[in-house]
Amino acid sequence: METDLEKELDQVMEGEGVIGVICCDADGLCLGVRGKAARAAAGHVRQLISSAYVLSSTMTKPEDSYEPVVRVSLPEVNILVQRYGPITLAIFKSSES
Repeated sequence: METDLEKELDQVMEGEGVIGVICCDADGLCLGVRGKAARAAAGHVRQLISSAYVLSSTMTKPEDSYEPVVRVSLPEVNILVQRYGPITLAIFKSSES
């Protein structure tokens, strides 16, 4: 039986230009992966968004509740990373889309 997370990852993969997705927990452990995303990248994805929070905290007021989004642009793929509570999601999209 497919879990809710697996269904969500499958749904993300149906998005225009999406070629991969990875989901990890607060410790950087991979919860699920689809497409061209690599399971081994989960810890790096989590560290990337954690660093974005540190950087953004120097530019915002403590009472502001901004959720940073990290974009990594490569010639053939764009990677978008965002945290949702204890879960971090990275979406890999073709640069052509």
